[in-house]
Amino acid sequence: MSTDLNNFIKKYKDKEQAPILQGLFGNASRENNVLYERCLPVTEFHSPNLNDTIDIMYKTMVKEHGIGIAANQVGLKLQIFIIESNHEDSEPRYKDLLEVKRQVFINPKIKSVSKELTNFWHGCLSAKGQFRGQVSTYKSILYEALDENLNKITGKLDGMAAVIFQHEFRHLLSNLYVDYACKLLDTDDLNADLEKGNYDDLEECDNSIPHLLSDYKIGSII
Repeated sequence: MSTDLNNFIKKYKDKEQAPILQGLFGNASRENNVLYERCLPVTEFHSPNLNDTIDIMYKTMVKEHGIGIAANQVGLKLQIFIIESNHEDSEPRYKDLLEVKRQVFINPKIKSVSKELTNFWHGCLSAKGQFRGQVSTYKSILYEALDENLNKITGKLDGMAAVIFQHEFRHLLSNLYVDYACKLLDTDDLNADLEKGNYDDLEECDNSIPHLLSDYKIGSII
């Protein structure tokens, strides 16, 4: 893995971004595709390469107008992801939602969740196309993770921050949101429907909408 990280950094440190791997929605194969494999924990063994790895992931996310990115989306089978909403290069739709500061999560775990669920129309850098899909996530979560220096961190996320966290967390477990979405809509049609009030985005919902982490065992309810 160290060699992989060294090669990854050498190849993309001075480039504008690393390439984004595509899932089945992008007509890619599931075979030998790290998007469909569980990611491995980061250890002290990886620490000399962590800062450069995170920098490459972040600039790739910004270049692709994303609000989150997981390591396996750039081909690294490691438990790392970044979230940030409302950076200047994010999609216009996200600027109307709650701002989420830049945060890095390494080896994350979800310790507790709310009973309430949130509906959101997800997109994904690894499922490129003119579509968005509807899935639900927990409205609030309590997490445990490591930061960039491999120090333990804990906290609570609500609303948009919780949604993005769970989306990226899904990547580390394998699979993409499109494997769970109950509906796929053209992005332009969705935006028009949202403006008309035909759909709620980032609103509470019931369990009739498929849940993004339905196969992940949660320890307790907040």
